[in-house]
Amino acid sequence: MRVELRPTLACNHHCAFCNSVDRTIENVTQGIDDLRDGIAAWAAMPVYRTTVSGGEPTLLRGLPDLLEMLADRGLLVELQTNGMALADPAYARRLHDAGVHTVLISLHASDAGLSDRDITLFEGGWERTVAGIDNALACGISVEISHVVHRANHAETPRFMEFVHARWGRRVRVRLAFVAPTGGAADATEQLIPPLHEALPSLRTALAYAQTHRLRVGMVGYCGLPPCLLQPYEWFSEITRRSATDYPENHVKFDACRSCVYDRSCPGIWQGYHDTYGDPGITGILSEPWLPRPVRWLLYEITG
Repeated sequence: MRVELRPTLACNHHCAFCNSVDRTIENVTQGIDDLRDGIAAWAAMPVYRTTVSGGEPTLLRGLPDLLEMLADRGLLVELQTNGMALADPAYARRLHDAGVHTVLISLHASDAGLSDRDITLFEGGWERTVAGIDNALACGISVEISHVVHRANHAETPRFMEFVHARWGRRVRVRLAFVAPTGGAADATEQLIPPLHEALPSLRTALAYAQTHRLRVGMVGYCGLPPCLLQPYEWFSEITRRSATDYPENHVKFDACRSCVYDRSCPGIWQGYHDTYGDPGITGILSEPWLPRPVRWLLYEITG
């Protein structure tokens, strides 16, 4: 019921782990005309939501007009962006007036130094992204923050949660992902993907903070982690709210997974991670009695 459009693969950020960019930013209007011509066909399909992604779609000069055409066709419009263009309040307002319902904005650090120097490689980018989030909220656009946990930032995940709480609180929702061995990380797994025994303590601390302060946080499924690795905070994972999924060929499941209540909805661990680091402890975890906490998850969803 959703169509995803990628009118450009160009991006002005240079995150090494990204799996969907062209490292050049030339010919930034390419793709708009083809998408515009197809809108009538997409709108006639049984879909109600469209996601416009990239690359960085705000590099396209005709983007607001395209978004407006999508919204006028009755589609709920989500824009995935690094948010820098929204640092201009007039541009943020233009997106709102075009009918954008939600922006998913990438923000991978709680401070400019780490973000600009080690992640996006764009000087001044962090401050522009943060300003873009502020402006989107001020315009009444729903804001979700995409935060990819990887080698450069995994130790500071709790500090990132503290920053989100202090600046925006529950006005934003954080979508956590653990870096996948795809795109740039496929050939540089050890350089970009930390072993989970190093990353999980900070991640659990961050989830505990989110729980205490009732932040709106979720870990994505396909690019996330099996719920058993997150316990006692497994209910932050969207996997716990799925009924079933097809197991991707690029993932690994263990015999012990068959006894888990989430076996049908969990894809397992990435093959590339397993090839580099082996079993992150799933077999040991699931060999012990483990009762997931669906009641705690339900209460969090209702009250949180």
